[in-house]
Amino acid sequence: MILNTIDSDTLRLQSLGYKQELRRGFTRLTNYGMSLSVISITSGFTSLFSYGMTTGGPVVMIWGWIVVCFFTLFVGFGMAEICSAYPTSGALYYWTGILVPQRHKALASWFTGWFNLIGQFAIIATIDFGLSMLIASVISLSLNLQWSPEPYHIILIHLVIIISHGICNSLGIHFLSWLTYISTWWQLLAPIIVSLALLISAKPGHQSLKFVFTEF
Repeated sequence: MILNTIDSDTLRLQSLGYKQELRRGFTRLTNYGMSLSVISITSGFTSLFSYGMTTGGPVVMIWGWIVVCFFTLFVGFGMAEICSAYPTSGALYYWTGILVPQRHKALASWFTGWFNLIGQFAIIATIDFGLSMLIASVISLSLNLQWSPEPYHIILIHLVIIISHGICNSLGIHFLSWLTYISTWWQLLAPIIVSLALLISAKPGHQSLKFVFTEF
């Protein structure tokens, strides 16, 4: 009777020596949306489009994207396999401790945990900084370029964004689930909307197919 009241995920954690402490408040859609939001096609595209076009041209933006995505999938497949075998909240540092030889467990887990934490700080700072520059550019354009953002303006906007993200993460799993649900649809629909808007509003005189697929 007791086993019937415990789901398979809880039993799996118990088999790994863990007692479930965290509540599961995400659905399959919001869980997928969390990953999609981390990838964040919209923020990556808008912040790096000009860089890719100036350093490599259309070849980088088209073929580079396809090639990198193809090989990145194999990394995702490998991590998904490990995650399905060891579904713990510790994730990377726990997996490292399981997979490396016994004598290297502590050191490998320590490095993995800290590098992952530092990487998370860097990713958040980078994405939010790109967003702060985008917001400043939108404000400048809305004022017909009568206002030019100074470096300290960018930093102030950056701080406001980071503080807002900290507040959001302090409001609990239900709020994050709702926010992730919105983000999921935004990440799915925004690229389509932007692409259609560009096609509709584009001026005559498109580049040739040769330029689009071969220009470097």
